[in-house]
Amino acid sequence: MIISYLQSNLQSSQVGVAYIYCDYRLQREQTFETLIASLLSQLVDQKLTIPDAVQKSHNLHRNRKTRPKLPEYLALLHGVIPQFSSVFVVIDALDECDEGVRDRLLKEIEHFKRNARVVCTSRYLPDIMKAFEDVRPWLEISASESDMKKYIAGRVEQEIRLERHIKAEPALLQEIEDKVIELSQGM
Repeated sequence: MIISYLQSNLQSSQVGVAYIYCDYRLQREQTFETLIASLLSQLVDQKLTIPDAVQKSHNLHRNRKTRPKLPEYLALLHGVIPQFSSVFVVIDALDECDEGVRDRLLKEIEHFKRNARVVCTSRYLPDIMKAFEDVRPWLEISASESDMKKYIAGRVEQEIRLERHIKAEPALLQEIEDKVIELSQGM
């Protein structure tokens, strides 16, 4: 919802919006380098013309049939951000990042905070909380038990096989709800 709002209401060639959806199932693909490259690509795509440094890098690597290394991606990103009047960076589910990648992202966020507004979502983890201890506003959000039950009911309706099992054994729905709520830990 945050990203949709930013893109619909603020994003332009002068206001950049870039985001990362972290996913624990994609930790191999979501390296620090690929995440930084993704942010860079999203911001460059929003400019009316490709910044000179990015164009030069692209031409060089296309001719050599290579890809930029991390320091080059970082330098390009730090060069593109100031070309906007405002930049919003949204990182969703930061807690789902590989711990090493997360540590590097947290350090890099410190640099972003000088020139961009950063929004991160995460479950409570001490290293993440420490990185944002001086940030305000800070908002804790957790799903209520009734929200989770509505979500489960919706999923059961979508999954025909699951719905059949629950119709055959109605107590199974309560068992599923109890287990999901227990494992969610307020997520």
